[in-house]
Amino acid sequence: QALQPVAGFNYGARRYSTAKLAMRISSFRSTLFAVGAFMVLMFLAEPLVRLFTRDTELIHLAVPALRIIAAAYFLVGVQMMGAVLFQALGRARQAFFLTLSRQIIFLIPLVLIVPRFAGLDGIFWSFPAADILAFTVTVAMVAREFRRLDHAEMMNGALPSAANPGGTPAR
Repeated sequence: QALQPVAGFNYGARRYSTAKLAMRISSFRSTLFAVGAFMVLMFLAEPLVRLFTRDTELIHLAVPALRIIAAAYFLVGVQMMGAVLFQALGRARQAFFLTLSRQIIFLIPLVLIVPRFAGLDGIFWSFPAADILAFTVTVAMVAREFRRLDHAEMMNGALPSAANPGGTPAR
């Protein structure tokens, strides 16, 4: 959430490069966190499941299911930062869409459709599929926004630099 005020302030100040840099740094750090969670879920799935049950049959089913569900979890950081970026830029529709995309727009339909073809495992595979779809849409939307910011920066001549720290147009 620290991305929001930094990106919003720099966007308002027409320091688009700094807003984009903040997005890149936040995406990288949130991805590191998501990779950490991914690793825990992959390598410590059984001890985590054992915290909640001693039933060996349930453990036998839950451990692979947890690993499948978490298979693309490392992509979630970028998706979350994309939603925060659009919120910071005052782009409410895009922020709302990205906020809903992973769990509502993609996951619910996948959970309803995929098990018809893949059985119980289809429910579990719907989670990484939703993560991949949401990540892909987010990357496309952020790339498009970055191009828009690049264009705005060129048109305004507001490129921040050491000689022009405020990013105000040179005259």
